[in-house]
Amino acid sequence: MKTATCLDERVASRAGSNAYRDYEKFIEYLDTRIGTLETRHNSDMKCGVGCDSCCQTSRSVLPVEGSFILKALRRLDGDFRGKLSGFAQDNLNVCPLLLGGVCSIYESRPVICRTHGLPLLVDTGEEIGVDYCRSNFAERDHAEPFDGPEVLDTLELNADLRRINEKFIGSNLTPETRVDILDILNYSTLS
Repeated sequence: MKTATCLDERVASRAGSNAYRDYEKFIEYLDTRIGTLETRHNSDMKCGVGCDSCCQTSRSVLPVEGSFILKALRRLDGDFRGKLSGFAQDNLNVCPLLLGGVCSIYESRPVICRTHGLPLLVDTGEEIGVDYCRSNFAERDHAEPFDGPEVLDTLELNADLRRINEKFIGSNLTPETRVDILDILNYSTLS
């Protein structure tokens, strides 16, 4: 939880505060781009309330995303945060922010959660290709490739996100630092 405790001081710092605003602008841009792709792929997208297969894992996020999550958690009722924390302690293989198949901070969810399910240009380390949730695009011929406007370029998005995060953390943490969402949730119940 040590890393989660530094989120408040980073937001309070001038550099962290500016980076936080940059992150908010980045999310606005990303949501617009996602909206365009969701409209384009509307008939193929099956994501919705109760579709939580992508949430069936524990998650960690970059510190700038963690600060965004922390702020969203603090807007929730303290008793509800306690309920989330209790559920999370008993369900370690599920995102700790998921309760009853619904994300408790949906509007403030991290980038990976916003983009999951869409056709994404990804680098697997072995090759660059397109990945997507197989629950979506079930009717699509999987041998048929997606073209440029149909795909979200995560290589570019992740580079932008890393730059914003590095500005946010300054010299306090290493660029590789990740914050466990359960730690953020637990920290929110203390503060």
